[in-house]
Amino acid sequence: MKASEFITEDGIITSQNTTADVKPGEIRRQAKKLGMTLGKNNRPPLLHKKAVKNSSPNTLSNLGITKTIQENKFTKQATAHSTIYLDMDGVLANFFAEYAKMANVKSYRDIPPAKGDPLLTSMQGTNFFGRLPKFPTTDALVNLAIKYAGRYSICSSPLRDDHNNSVYWKTIWIKTNLSPQPSTIEITGTKTKYAMTGNVPNILIDDKGSNIQAWIAAGGIGIKYQADEDSLDKVKTALEIIFCDVKNNCDLEDETNEMSRRDAEKMLKKNDFHIERTHGSHEVYKNDSTGETFALPHKHHTKDLSKGVEHDLRKVTQ
Repeated sequence: MKASEFITEDGIITSQNTTADVKPGEIRRQAKKLGMTLGKNNRPPLLHKKAVKNSSPNTLSNLGITKTIQENKFTKQATAHSTIYLDMDGVLANFFAEYAKMANVKSYRDIPPAKGDPLLTSMQGTNFFGRLPKFPTTDALVNLAIKYAGRYSICSSPLRDDHNNSVYWKTIWIKTNLSPQPSTIEITGTKTKYAMTGNVPNILIDDKGSNIQAWIAAGGIGIKYQADEDSLDKVKTALEIIFCDVKNNCDLEDETNEMSRRDAEKMLKKNDFHIERTHGSHEVYKNDSTGETFALPHKHHTKDLSKGVEHDLRKVTQ
């Protein structure tokens, strides 16, 4: 299993003809009909400021996040009533280490495909799931879930053809290894029925991509995470984005609200500023009446102003 990125809802791109008859601004008009807001370059607005702050290629690569944070594809936000469900095997309990030990190999990746099913069958009727080692990150992950949702629950799958026995030993493992204990324990072959509680989306943290995809299709929010391969920072970054509405720390300033350089020029001229000189990559405007000056980035260097420059401009033109 390779957990290389968050699994999130994908957009669907349909093939269609484009013609010269499409008027300027048509994308925005159609988006407005659908209740969507577009920012600069006809892109959706930023959901969270850290989606950009933490989006350098090196940072994303180190976290194992190569696409989702950059493109900001979490299309749903958690609510104060959302539940975080944690998978067990591969997330809290080190299934892979014990599985490899059974096969007498160094890594579960070295297990020949032909031995996979016989090994799983040999687990039936045993205490395999009760003796799994705990990941070093297990307690931190539990605390992280509690930090954001106030509680957490378990959503794990039973062993095929060994439902009652595997449920029993998984429950023993939870009681022995987890503190605080989960609010609920769901050992089920149909995880998707817990993706929503009424209209409230719940979050699943799971190492299996197909589980995450099905969860999202059922209306939930999914984070793909495998404890022996991924940094816990990956989960933390995702939860910061997903819970930003609840924590009141979303960056609500839409890119459409950024001041363009042209608007800045108009504001300066309206307040009796004129270009006095060029200095490096800036044009220096001056108000002869007050003697105030303002350095505006040259038009060849920027089309839109940073929030800091915009703030300074509004101060000198008040």
